[in-house]
Amino acid sequence: MAIKKITNNLKIKEMSQAWGVFEVDEEHVYYWKIGDCCLWIKKEGKEVFIASFYAAQNGKLNSSVIPESASWTRYILKKKVTSIELSPVFPDRSIVVKPEVPFYLTENTGRNVYIRVPVFISVHALANSKLHLCELPSVVLSKTWYGDLKRGELCYWLSSSAKPQIEPDIERPYMSICSLRLVNKSKENLLIAKLAVRVLNSSLFMHESQLWSDLITITFSGENEISELIFSGKPNNTLKGSTKICDPRQKQRKNVLIQSFESATDIRAYEIFVKK
Repeated sequence: MAIKKITNNLKIKEMSQAWGVFEVDEEHVYYWKIGDCCLWIKKEGKEVFIASFYAAQNGKLNSSVIPESASWTRYILKKKVTSIELSPVFPDRSIVVKPEVPFYLTENTGRNVYIRVPVFISVHALANSKLHLCELPSVVLSKTWYGDLKRGELCYWLSSSAKPQIEPDIERPYMSICSLRLVNKSKENLLIAKLAVRVLNSSLFMHESQLWSDLITITFSGENEISELIFSGKPNNTLKGSTKICDPRQKQRKNVLIQSFESATDIRAYEIFVKK
């Protein structure tokens, strides 16, 4: 059945809430604007149609009109859908963060820093059971290669102020805050010009309408030595009453030993700090 046919003469219902479970009928096309992602969902019997369009890439959008260039996907289910659930999840790749102002972490020093990371939108259909349909980025991030050609990995890239304090931003429900504890146990000053944040191994929490990661501690012990990466599995101690939204995409031990770099030209795939 053509997409235009099923959406003709139907009202577009604009949704004000980003996350949650939403009852849907067959008389409406449901519309969400989450970050840069414009999302339309329509159910038809045992089928669900999902369209997406990114305003940042394509300019301003009239929410009452579905653009012809919107990308549609069709899902066929066993049972009729009663509700749609939208939930946040961390991106499906590690994030390479470049501080807007690189900084030195002096020897035997620790510092908490906070980084805002846009989440992905996870779409589920609720019938007799909960069925995962798709994931969409709330903001399309640039990609970068991290590491050497043999042992590197494809990551997302973003720039951040990497501040020691941060304020919640409930006006942007698609932006999470990653809590990092950086520790330099070496006998030299450590220049932090880039930082790989392995959000694949991080849990996601909600505290007073703000998304937070669990506390991630990264300890640098010196060049050519082992760095330690610890995922606490719980949010910062100051975030009392937080609710876990989702588990890590990739579960592993909370304490992970990671090979540090050998030189600026021999960067290993899973190192955390990058010097220039």
